Amino acid sequence: MKRLPLFFTALLYFIGFSANSQSSAPGIGDNWNELVSMLERRIDLAINIATLLPKEGYKDKSTLNPVLLNARQLHSYLDTLHFGDSLVIATTVKKNNQLTLALARLFVSMEGKPQRSNPKIMDLMIQLEGTENRIVVSTNSYNEACVKLKRKDLRFDPNRQQKAPNVKF
Repeated sequence: MKRLPLFFTALLYFIGFSANSQSSAPGIGDNWNELVSMLERRIDLAINIATLLPKEGYKDKSTLNPVLLNARQLHSYLDTLHFGDSLVIATTVKKNNQLTLALARLFVSMEGKPQRSNPKIMDLMIQLEGTENRIVVSTNSYNEACVKLKRKDLRFDPNRQQKAPNVKF
């Protein structure tokens, strides 16, 4: 009988310790949801920029269409997303990289164009810049949670190459 209170005390201590350790290292799922939220905000801004530019006289469809296409593809993928394996993460990274490349081409082609100085476009680009910064913070938090929980296979790393390119000389 004397051991029963000791057992309950140990059990309560263990439960409290386990709850404290989990609260200090937030779960991967919470960080993933925050990252997805930031990616969705980026998608919305990219679509807004790409749809506003033609109204302002920018006519280069070769740079506008890829932004719209990649943004919509990433958006539809995120809507059907079921988090949990490295393939989902790798596909999200790939689609995100395609949108990044399309946006970069659009912004390079806009250099020196009068649409670049439009206040609406500039406001959207400033919002996009802030969103990009929040994506970096969310990505770092998510990746830290993956490392803490020893799930390096789930890391979201836009700069990671899946395999080295095959180059022949």
